[in-house]
Amino acid sequence: DEVTLEFARVCNALRLGYIERAEFVQGMRTLKCDSVESLAVALTEARGQLDRDGVSRDLMLFAFELARDSPETKTIDPALASSLASLLLRTGHGPALAEYLGSEDLGYRGVNKDQWMGVWEFSRTVDMDFNGFDEDGAWPVLLDEFVERARAAAAGTSTA
Repeated sequence: DEVTLEFARVCNALRLGYIERAEFVQGMRTLKCDSVESLAVALTEARGQLDRDGVSRDLMLFAFELARDSPETKTIDPALASSLASLLLRTGHGPALAEYLGSEDLGYRGVNKDQWMGVWEFSRTVDMDFNGFDEDGAWPVLLDEFVERARAAAAGTSTA
């Protein structure tokens, strides 16, 4: 869940799904935890903060970096981006954006960092009626296409 990913971020984990011993020790030091009990308290507090404030920019960047196949890779797989977005972006447009990232008609072989962070920003700032979305703004094209598709679906028309 998102709290586990946040703990991996605090640990500076280098691989998705794995926390090495040295990373774990570093995370425990960062959180000032000296026992499983104090870690449980810290993770409960982290969940409360995520519930209250939503996912941070740092966590989104960390998720992107962790999801890359290698440090040289500039994009993440759309299916993985979709899964991570569905985990991290649960309110507003988040679920629809996650579904869009995983759709076969996405038209992108990978999701780059600008697109990924645009998805995060969009999910935080654009309401369900698309107030806050400026068509002439600096949104990644992927989000322009998402809005066009969502508006067409709401109107009962097709964008194809």
